[in-house]
Amino acid sequence: MPEDASPAVIKNSPFIRERVRKVRKMRLASKKAATQEWADFPALFMENRQPWEGNYLIVPRVSSERRYYVLTGFMTSDTIASDAVQIIPDAALYHLGVLTSSVHMVWMRAS
Repeated sequence: MPEDASPAVIKNSPFIRERVRKVRKMRLASKKAATQEWADFPALFMENRQPWEGNYLIVPRVSSERRYYVLTGFMTSDTIASDAVQIIPDAALYHLGVLTSSVHMVWMRAS
């Protein structure tokens, strides 16, 4: 997980070091006090809802009404989900099958 990155790993990677620097700068510039407090921990997520182990389904928060189906993915815990998606932790292939079924797509269009 990202929390496991040692200071040496961050220091030795120009890309990661620059990203961490930008996170700190953004947090310090925030008007929200809680965000400013997290500036001291720029290498950590403020809100971590990522599953630590197992599989999860990834479903976009927004999809086109022109799609015949909602794009859904089956992911492992080593893939970090962004805030543009919803996740379903501990998912099985059965759940993927239900969400990608034509019956579910008809229900989605009717809602």
